[in-house]
Amino acid sequence: MAYAAPGDRRSGTTRRHTGRAGESRTGTVTSSGRRQVTARGGSSGQYRSGHNYQTGRRKDSSLSLRQSNLRFNHRRGGLVGQVLDDPRLFVMLIVALLLVLAALFGISSCVRSRAEANKVPEASEADARVSAGLSATMTERLTAALDANEQLATIASNANKLDDERLIDLALTEPTAIEYVAGFLANDAPKSAKTYDGRVSRGSYPTLYDWDTRWGYTSYGTSVVGLNGSGLTSLAMAYYGLTGKAELTPATLATRSTETETLSETYGTSADFFETYAGELGLEVEKVTPSGEALNDVLDSGTVVLLQLREGTVTDHAHWALAVSENLDGSIILRDPTSSSVTAHPWDPDTLAGASEAFFAISALETEE
Repeated sequence: MAYAAPGDRRSGTTRRHTGRAGESRTGTVTSSGRRQVTARGGSSGQYRSGHNYQTGRRKDSSLSLRQSNLRFNHRRGGLVGQVLDDPRLFVMLIVALLLVLAALFGISSCVRSRAEANKVPEASEADARVSAGLSATMTERLTAALDANEQLATIASNANKLDDERLIDLALTEPTAIEYVAGFLANDAPKSAKTYDGRVSRGSYPTLYDWDTRWGYTSYGTSVVGLNGSGLTSLAMAYYGLTGKAELTPATLATRSTETETLSETYGTSADFFETYAGELGLEVEKVTPSGEALNDVLDSGTVVLLQLREGTVTDHAHWALAVSENLDGSIILRDPTSSSVTAHPWDPDTLAGASEAFFAISALETEE
């Protein structure tokens, strides 16, 4: 291979290169150190020297480092910085925080609710079954209701021990009679009847019921006054209001009716008892044909009327009741010793007349002063 002289190298040396796919290139190296390459087709490209090429890479690398440094400095705030710079991410974070707070509040509320539900309420000093803080009146009412429920449960579980099935019906229909019926099972029935200790005065007729424990356990006819004594209790109410005296009770009247054999299988007490025994009580009895007009007239005169009510009319059972007065609209105030619901509201006089077998007007005998 021939070497060119130094002068030739300075002036330029032409070299031929063979490129890819047979492509030939002619390169000229100039004195400035640059290489001129001419490719086939007449195009030419200029290459930097190795020094300039490296220098260019170092410049590019420096720029890349500076950009990386800027990006690093931008991320210096971490997640908070990214959140603050991105509004959507910030909103999502706020929503997430609100949801977490809502969940925590819901869990706390559930815990408190369960704690309140499981909390044992303080008991009343009067009755451990009733919570504290209620008025004395409300506590007393709740106590009575709870007692009645316990007694009714006792009656239900021992119903086969009751001699008269009507006692069960009485306990179911009359809440105030539950204690009376339970007394038969608990052996609480008094050995003897008690006197009436209520206040009495002329013209005032108390509301009395057959099942009153002061006389309801007294034997009468085939059962007791609590079931068969409607005529006796009605007469006692009339006696208290007409005379202002309270020395007798349905129990004492039961004894007298038994002695005179004036009992009735249907009504408990026969009508004969009132007509024959009224004089001994200082009363006068007059039988009246039932009608609404007659009922109003008798009551207008200041006296009372004993009603002999048929079965299936005012109540399911045949019994006695006492009409004591008339309202301004002509309706009748009725004292029914077998039913608190019948006693609770006024009655049309024609309705009572149609339900009655007979009327007996009862008044006080005039006495010489």
